[in-house]
Amino acid sequence: MTCAFKLLSQARKKAAGDAERGASHCMEVLRTHDTGHADSYLNWVICGASGYGLRDQRQEGNKLMENDADGASKVVAESQLFIGRKWQAAADKPAYSGLRIDIESGRPLSIRLTPLVCVRDGSTWNDVDPDPITLVP
Repeated sequence: MTCAFKLLSQARKKAAGDAERGASHCMEVLRTHDTGHADSYLNWVICGASGYGLRDQRQEGNKLMENDADGASKVVAESQLFIGRKWQAAADKPAYSGLRIDIESGRPLSIRLTPLVCVRDGSTWNDVDPDPITLVP
């Protein structure tokens, strides 16, 4: 199974579990490494809503590991940003997120992602400014 399909499969299983409790919302930016398949070195951006019902990041953390043919463990994908239930910048408050995408012409094409995040604390809204991420082609 290729890395991308494995990630999506794991996300679907997690979402199915979270759906029973409400929703599976998060924002995540991840990049695959050498998977040995066509999904190597791809950027993935998941902007799946926000607010109440945020999901946790995988218990294993921000790196997806896989064993190669020789049995050696290697990183096949790594999360660069995860905004979900236990995101430290939100201090256990619900984070509402969106994403600004700026594309600059030229070669290689430059794509800059700017997360737009507000945290609700009672009746107060507070902006949180995660650093922008420039995707590497």
